[in-house]
Amino acid sequence: MKKLIVRFVLTYLRIFAKLSLLIDRPTVIGITGSAGKTSTREALYATLKNRYKTHVIRKGNSETGVPLGILGLKVNSIGFSSIHKSIKDWTLLLLKAPMRIFFPQKFQFVIVEMGIDDPYPPHNMEYLLSIVQPDIAVVLNAYPVHGERFEKVVSKPVTEKKLTTAIAHEKVKLVTHNPRCKVAIFNKDNESITQFLDEVDIDTIIFGDSPENHISYVDHEITTENSTFTYKVGSRRSLKINIKGYVLPAAYREVFAAAILVGQYVGMDIPDIKASLEKNFTVAPGRSSLFSGQNGSILIDSSYNASGLETLLHMAKTLKTLTSRPFVFVFGDIRELGKATKHEHERIAETLPGLVDYLYTVGPLTKKHVYKKLHKKRSFKDVNAFDTPHQAGKYLKTHLPKDALVLFKGSQNTIFLEEALKYILDDMSDSEKLPRQEDYWMRQKQFTLGNIHSRE
Repeated sequence: MKKLIVRFVLTYLRIFAKLSLLIDRPTVIGITGSAGKTSTREALYATLKNRYKTHVIRKGNSETGVPLGILGLKVNSIGFSSIHKSIKDWTLLLLKAPMRIFFPQKFQFVIVEMGIDDPYPPHNMEYLLSIVQPDIAVVLNAYPVHGERFEKVVSKPVTEKKLTTAIAHEKVKLVTHNPRCKVAIFNKDNESITQFLDEVDIDTIIFGDSPENHISYVDHEITTENSTFTYKVGSRRSLKINIKGYVLPAAYREVFAAAILVGQYVGMDIPDIKASLEKNFTVAPGRSSLFSGQNGSILIDSSYNASGLETLLHMAKTLKTLTSRPFVFVFGDIRELGKATKHEHERIAETLPGLVDYLYTVGPLTKKHVYKKLHKKRSFKDVNAFDTPHQAGKYLKTHLPKDALVLFKGSQNTIFLEEALKYILDDMSDSEKLPRQEDYWMRQKQFTLGNIHSRE
């Protein structure tokens, strides 16, 4: 019965979302990639919002979030896992959907993330394209995230390269299986993406390291107060984008490069793009947000997911050198890696001695593949393993080194590291700025973890 209800709701929402885009259609910008989609969405919105009427879909990038966002609707409960608890919400949405088909007419641009985590519908790109076919496609990268779900479509033996290629093949359908796509803006450095997009029969605009690209990377600088990204744009001398109030890793060079190229494509000039990005860009919760912590600490909240872990560690190394602060790493499990789980955790573990001063793992995978491998290493001042974020948070509250630099990074799948961070916030009101604080997620945490945070 539940499957029938889900199928009906998905079909119903898809029909009205498609109808709304047939009426005075705005230009749709679609974003895909294994990492950086949400930040690119925010960078695009920051670039366009002052000049064009722009709608950005923030609540969801999947088979439910995309059609709801197109219609300008949102639901208090997320997804269908708790549909029996949210019949009222979903009933109201279904009643409102026909009345919202004119919603997109208000805008010149609609920005939509198109996230896929499975090769089969409704979690794949072809299903999302049955809802919306973007005019402008931004393809950031492909990495073996959610790799275990693609193991069934690659030949044995399963390797990381095969998984990444399969994931890339699904993501690039945003271009290759999209007849409305007019231009593909993509990361030339990501070989898995490039192998599919180099020869497509539409306009392509590329970014990456090479000076031959439309935009190439020049430099990346960070302090505990701002982040600066320097680019070469065509034949133009260097362009600097200075983002204040955030410590952003080098991976964000992809984010701003894509935003600059989209801005240029739709008719903006470079000075306006620069001014808009520097004025308007904000980071979504859990993506390298900075908070003041107890005992003089600086907290880097990257707890939303495990994507970009290595570049975060590289950034932390730079900050540790700049500030001479002790480095505390709260490392949550990296989930959905399939057969690569042991290898990936152990590979990251090898990079931690000499960089991390205090290492705290959360979850069974990091305990097995990281803690047990490293807990006797003398290069650490303290190493400990915890089953839940609450255990880690309580320990940190009484063992946090003075003036520490603390990084939180791990998968969202039952790990929820943001709950550990709450224990050492200097200002508890900042907890509202953490990821997954909505009622739905707090209920999920209550069910999964058995309790919620208290400062008592």
